[in-house]
Amino acid sequence: MRHVEQITSSGQGLFTCIGCEERLTFRNGAKMRAHFAHKSGSKCSGETALHKYAKLIVAVFKRITLPQLCVEFDGSRDLVFPSKEVLLDSVELELPEADFQPDAMVMVRGERRAIEFKVFHAVDDAKREKVARADCPMVEVDLLRIPWRKLGLEELDRQILHDAPRTWIHHPVQAAARVRLEGRVAAERKKKAGQLRWHILERPQNPKIDREWVEDVKADLTSAKLEGFVGRLTGFGHWFTVPPILWQAALLHAHLFKPSVQFTPGSPLKLSGKWDSRHLSSCIPGWMVRNDLKPYPKDKLEAAGLTSQIYASAEWAAIDYLWGLTKDEKLFRFVKAEETFYVAEDVHRRIHNRHDLESAVVRILDGAFTPDADAFARRWMRRYEAEGSTPWAIAGEGGETFTLLRERISALSRMTHTYLDHPIVHDLCGLPIEKWRDDLKQSREERDRKAQEKLAVAKAGRRKKFMEAATQALKDEALAWLDSKFVEGVPILEWASESDDRYWKGFEQIDRAETAKKQRVVAAALVEDLRKRLTSASNAAFRDPARSRLFLHSTHPKIGGRRPIDACETEGNLRLVLGLLPKP
Repeated sequence: MRHVEQITSSGQGLFTCIGCEERLTFRNGAKMRAHFAHKSGSKCSGETALHKYAKLIVAVFKRITLPQLCVEFDGSRDLVFPSKEVLLDSVELELPEADFQPDAMVMVRGERRAIEFKVFHAVDDAKREKVARADCPMVEVDLLRIPWRKLGLEELDRQILHDAPRTWIHHPVQAAARVRLEGRVAAERKKKAGQLRWHILERPQNPKIDREWVEDVKADLTSAKLEGFVGRLTGFGHWFTVPPILWQAALLHAHLFKPSVQFTPGSPLKLSGKWDSRHLSSCIPGWMVRNDLKPYPKDKLEAAGLTSQIYASAEWAAIDYLWGLTKDEKLFRFVKAEETFYVAEDVHRRIHNRHDLESAVVRILDGAFTPDADAFARRWMRRYEAEGSTPWAIAGEGGETFTLLRERISALSRMTHTYLDHPIVHDLCGLPIEKWRDDLKQSREERDRKAQEKLAVAKAGRRKKFMEAATQALKDEALAWLDSKFVEGVPILEWASESDDRYWKGFEQIDRAETAKKQRVVAAALVEDLRKRLTSASNAAFRDPARSRLFLHSTHPKIGGRRPIDACETEGNLRLVLGLLPKP
């Protein structure tokens, strides 16, 4: 048996195909590599030759590389033994074994191994069963994947013996190895399932608790008597880092207390998360919710002894808690058509009225500087007797009695706004602010007294300055004008002294009086001049002072029965009177 690489010319002998035993022609052209060729019309594909060559080469070299043996189960893989080149004690070709016949049966350190070369077909299922029944180790070498026509002699041998893909068809230790792997996988599964169960249900949680938040929420729920609705048993506590009393308090505070306090009764209160009504658990502070849980596959949960319904989610835990308060306590109502929770109307009203009343009392006590106002307000709500009941009960019932009580408290609240001077209230509704109320009253009286004194001083100052201004402007007429001038039915001196506004308006009256006086003086001077001119003309006309005086001071019918001296008030009147004098 010779490879074409061992031939240099056709004269080296006759060449026969080991596959079909037909005569071959050696060709070694300038453009093509050396090769053997069948005669025209031959049906030989060469694969049979490759198959026989592979068997013969194993027999010649008596060595082969056996593949590694691995077993796999459910994603896990074990290496039974690695790939290894072995020397063969013996090689027997086409030797029947039990009810099958391998291409080669070899002995390795006294142990048999069957070799199959895959050239045409792989080992079929029937043969696999026979090999398994015989419990004979068998390796299949895949020669279909190698470009054997293009390989040199050494490369082809190396592919057949060592490098071509090969797998175990059967190995006696394979079943036991698989059983061991399955056992290990099962043990690992059980361990992981236990770890997962411990992680979900038992892992210790050490959150950084916001103590200020806890105190504030506790105070709010206690003030509304809602603290008894938290800390309920639940099957979904594994979703939180804190006990149920805290995360349930967060839900109750966000979905019941806060909206009931914020919104006036009358409008429906729809429960909603931070984003929408589908995320009711979003109001729970982040430090309360575990971030180390995730949506685990159903099979992993079942392996851990849990179900999807038991595992659920933080959102389902919130819904389950709220549903319990809806069904058992009637704090909420559920509208199936909307798949939405609403705060029960009567619960909304009770919480709002009670919080509103108690908050108003706290503000009053704070305004009156009462120590520990919050604690006193809580006691007052439950102990003070009003109309035969307590404020707590009255606020819960609502109605006219509550409205009247709220008005009484509002009056006290307004009184604490000292900067607005609301009326002093005598009905203190049992609040310990009597001393503060009396001090407020006294301080107002003292303030009013000082204000009156200040007003009196200011009034006296305005009175003095106004008199001085009137005297300066009107001189000898000032006192008469002050006594005779009235504004709004009040003497002008008193009227102008009452306020700065009146004071300055009074100056306008002085200015007008001064102007009138000046006008009178000017008019009197004009009349005096006219009378002098008339007297001079009369003396000249009568040439007798006595007759002239008689004319001037006697009534005359042509001037309306007036005396000429009196009628001489204007230039026109002067000309009229001059016309009455005798002509020379």
